[in-house]
Amino acid sequence: MKPDLPGEAGQKNLEGRAALWEQRILHLLAQGGRIKIEKNEGRKIASVQCPTRDGWRYPGFDLEFFRKLRRKKAVSSTNRGPYRITRRRPELVRAELDNR
Repeated sequence: MKPDLPGEAGQKNLEGRAALWEQRILHLLAQGGRIKIEKNEGRKIASVQCPTRDGWRYPGFDLEFFRKLRRKKAVSSTNRGPYRITRRRPELVRAELDNR
């Protein structure tokens, strides 16, 4: 049996963490959270924040992760409002105890 190289094991671990983090963000959005964006003078997105429905800001949410969610069509904005989870994404979010 061939042992995993440190690089390969590290890559698998990072992918697993990214999937877990994505599930956490999708849960926050499904429970009423939103994504607020701030644009610069050139009308490009400068920063993003993910406040929960209770008003807490989720730490570590960055522009790269926001673009990933948008590319997967997990979030959308209507009438220039905050980004929220789309209708098709809640069915893909795994159930957790706090959602019951």
